[in-house]
Amino acid sequence: MKCQFIFRMPITWREREHDAVDRDVMNDPQALDALRGCGLLKFFKLPNMKGNVRLLEKLISYWDVDEEAFMIDQMPLRVEVEDIYFITGLSRRGEVVQSRGRTRSSLSIEDYVQIYCPRHPKKVGSQISIAHVESLALRIILFTIARVNGSSSLHQASRLNMSVAVDCLNTVFDWCTPLLANLKSQLTSIRRGQTKNFGYGTILCTFFFERIPALRPRVAVSISTPRDPRMGRWADLMKRLGGGEVPRSAFDDEFYTWWEQQIVAVDDYPYSGLDFRGDPDLELPPDAAWGEIGKNF
Repeated sequence: MKCQFIFRMPITWREREHDAVDRDVMNDPQALDALRGCGLLKFFKLPNMKGNVRLLEKLISYWDVDEEAFMIDQMPLRVEVEDIYFITGLSRRGEVVQSRGRTRSSLSIEDYVQIYCPRHPKKVGSQISIAHVESLALRIILFTIARVNGSSSLHQASRLNMSVAVDCLNTVFDWCTPLLANLKSQLTSIRRGQTKNFGYGTILCTFFFERIPALRPRVAVSISTPRDPRMGRWADLMKRLGGGEVPRSAFDDEFYTWWEQQIVAVDDYPYSGLDFRGDPDLELPPDAAWGEIGKNF
């Protein structure tokens, strides 16, 4: 199971931590309703796992830029929208979110500052400090959008992100499709030595733990309910702020020596039993109905 690759620069595992504003949101029905209404609530509730850069570098080393897939024993392992959906619990229904390019809004960044940050009417370069947005609902949507985007600017919002966040107050979006595109883009940029920041460490590790059981930490895994995104159980075991069940020695030299000798088996049905249909935390667009898209047998 050999894969030789030297990264041109050290990789940074960069994800937003839950903080005080998240606790405020959990006690604010209006903010929770706003997250639910645009398809972000389930993902918002999920923690990130504690960073393990050596493991992350190993997983990214399997990414083949030309194939846009992970090459495992010369066989492609592709990450699809379905993986993102069942790992994160993000909505995959509705209009695909615009995460790049030019906004359709006619408002300037100065306009957004004046409207949504009246007590802090100064922008940060060409962006807004999310902490200065007065509406808690809009603020947490912006923080969660930054997390979906795998952004390296976790505390600032662009004009495009402000436009999307405002639209979120009355629109259910497909977040899985742009997250997958951004994930692939970051993987490719790292392999080409164009960036060192990776904003999807928890999602990527979860994908590999689900698809390749031999990579899983050697600890008892709790049985989740059919509506629990798979990212949650691994993040709970490898808690970002400590206290998880996975010891620091889980991915040590001995593990990697063992791993190089393995013939890898891929689980083709990793999300068996998950069923998001009818989940009150996962809203559908108007006139939409649940179908098999919400269930994995």
